[in-house]
Amino acid sequence: MRKIILSILMVFLIQNIAGAKERQSNPENFEALKLKVLENIGKKRVAMNAFETCVKSALDKKDFKTCRKTHRQTMKSLHPKERGDRGNQERGNRGRNSERR
Repeated sequence: MRKIILSILMVFLIQNIAGAKERQSNPENFEALKLKVLENIGKKRVAMNAFETCVKSALDKKDFKTCRKTHRQTMKSLHPKERGDRGNQERGNRGRNSERR
């Protein structure tokens, strides 16, 4: 019985390792990922430059608050709606120190 279970585990382990090597060795996936990351960096850079310009031109606290709200909405729109397997969002936590708040 032990040998059967051990052999089944070995089969699954070998399949998992082979699949991981196959996914990593695909250069097309890497290039697509690289382009997506660079595109996202460009979008965030544009948003940060707009935020900087807004803050520099703010004359009072109300203007500054408007800049922050606009920036927050812009950055929120850049994040994907479904975040998949991120632990904090699934559990409903707001962050590392959410228990203290």
